[in-house]
Amino acid sequence: MPTYPESNDEFLIKESFKCTSCGECCRPIVVVSEDDIKKIELTGLKRQNFISHDFTQKDINFQKLLNEVNKGLEILPEFQITLVQENGVCIFLKKDQNKKDQGHQGKFICSIYNHRPATCKNYPFIQKSKKLTDCRPPRWKYWAPLKILVRK
Repeated sequence: MPTYPESNDEFLIKESFKCTSCGECCRPIVVVSEDDIKKIELTGLKRQNFISHDFTQKDINFQKLLNEVNKGLEILPEFQITLVQENGVCIFLKKDQNKKDQGHQGKFICSIYNHRPATCKNYPFIQKSKKLTDCRPPRWKYWAPLKILVRK
């Protein structure tokens, strides 16, 4: 079975992995740590503009979370904090205008690439023991095309 992106190996290998800039990896919810948040804040962004909470968690005191975020306090351990999504896609994913101009339509970039969270840096090799043949998230082909979901 061929790999995506194409590789001479049976499975994707971190050392030889070449990203295609398809942007599909920016659809899953990204959990962030306090260190990740502080790194993103170095870009000048305020945490209340880019963090959210994991909607899959139960029994979250939303008002308490909102108060903590608005005060700029460190995240409380009982909350799993995530990056904000818009249309089911990370808010930092943007269309790569330069690549489009060069005839490579459909390419995407991370607008905070040098300050991106650890999860994003390690993707798709997050679970070290898992053998991958495709870097795209499961069920990616059932989702709406990114070109209509992502702003410029």
